[in-house]
Amino acid sequence: MLAGADRVEGCLFGNGERCGNVDLVTLALNLYTQGVPCGLDFSDIQSTIDVVAHCTSLPVHPRHPYAGELVFTAFSGSHQDAIKKGFEAQAVRHARCAQEGRPLKWEMPYLPLDPADLGRTYEAVIRVNSQSGKGGIAYIVREHLHIDLPRPVQQEFYCVVQRQVDRAAREITAEEITATFAAYYHLPEKPDPECGEAHPARVYLGKFAIVQTVRDGKAMTGFQGRMTADGNSFALRGEGAGPLAAFLSAVEGRTRLRFSAVETHERASLDPASCDVVSFVLLAETHSTSASSSSGVANGDAHAPAWGVGLDPDPARSQILAAVSAINKQLGGRPVSVVSGDTKEVLRILNDDYSLPVPQSMHDTLAEACSAGDIEGLSPAQVAARFVARFCPSATTSLESFSVTRVPKAPALHFQATVVLNGAEKQVGGTGDDAVACLLSGLSNLIGHVSPRDIQVRPRLGAAKGSQHAAFVKVEAVGQEEAWGVGLDDDLTTATLQAALIAAANCKGKL
Repeated sequence: MLAGADRVEGCLFGNGERCGNVDLVTLALNLYTQGVPCGLDFSDIQSTIDVVAHCTSLPVHPRHPYAGELVFTAFSGSHQDAIKKGFEAQAVRHARCAQEGRPLKWEMPYLPLDPADLGRTYEAVIRVNSQSGKGGIAYIVREHLHIDLPRPVQQEFYCVVQRQVDRAAREITAEEITATFAAYYHLPEKPDPECGEAHPARVYLGKFAIVQTVRDGKAMTGFQGRMTADGNSFALRGEGAGPLAAFLSAVEGRTRLRFSAVETHERASLDPASCDVVSFVLLAETHSTSASSSSGVANGDAHAPAWGVGLDPDPARSQILAAVSAINKQLGGRPVSVVSGDTKEVLRILNDDYSLPVPQSMHDTLAEACSAGDIEGLSPAQVAARFVARFCPSATTSLESFSVTRVPKAPALHFQATVVLNGAEKQVGGTGDDAVACLLSGLSNLIGHVSPRDIQVRPRLGAAKGSQHAAFVKVEAVGQEEAWGVGLDDDLTTATLQAALIAAANCKGKL
């Protein structure tokens, strides 16, 4: 042809009656790649392959220059990386040419023509085996999951895939790689905001919110939400200079696990139908006692850092989800111990807002109330209000009036009182060595035996400024659990009797 021939006779794929026939497919497409039209249509080359294979019973070799199944496939890491970068550069070049009205030219390392010109897809351009590098794996994630991996994440996930290839001792498919990525980073297999289905993870977030707060005149970011760890659901609340710092503070407060964000990246999803932001957070567990930096990014005494990936339209939420992804990887097989939620905050509210200095012996009961509030998603203020409603006098359970007289010629006291139990007024009378024993004796005639187990009295502080007494009484009923009650009054005896009445009512389930 270089000498001037204008006619060539040959066979499709060189399959003629003898060896040495010109392969018309190779010849025609060689001309095509050089911009020379040959008049042959190979836009659906697979149909040509099928007809020839059927008629000759000879398969086309997998390495045939244009028709082989491996012709557009790269296994080598260096080739894959070059093709990946070629696609990225070409996308930018084509976008610029489209804006300027210039033709879109195909220029790609190792691929002399566009597979689409032959009716092929890009699915098998990069395939992964033991020879593959991180660039090829990143290309598959980019094309199938629309996620552009930063270089350090490419390196981490490359090691994961290579271990999988070594175990399988074979080439692994794009579907296997994307499934591994989703499982390794705990991403939803099929994102569905309604059902929230995701790969099984030890730790995951339910609904959560990011709010702006002010603490001591300083603007802070607050995190409020629910987390599930090893099947246990609990509330999370924390504050920090930013959303990630607030979330990590909340996690530390409930699990005593301290994490710091060492490095973060954000990329837009490459899916044109998605508005997700893809966040990458490198999280390290640290045992340093120093406070984290205001941005939530610290380099303290960290170990075993791991990358997490999160997707959400909101960048802050996406970053928090990436942190959850990394936490799952950090935990390994260690159990997650959940600290009883918000007990300190509820204690503060009870002391400051209700003037209730709850004694140490009642803290277990308070912790149970906090745990119940966690399950229901109550705030510390709501838990404190429920605590007061249950353990303090109310319209349905209260001591209205009482009198105490000494029994003639006996050390015992005689007690008579009007009380409200479960909204009904009742008369209670009894005898005993002291007023509390008398009241419980009288209540025993109504509800069964109850006896005192602990009595503590403290001055009320905070808003009350010590003008009243706060009494805390624990009683025990036969066959029942122990229960507490709280009494409030200027008179010490009245406060103690109120507490004993509430405790008896709680012990018997409000009678």
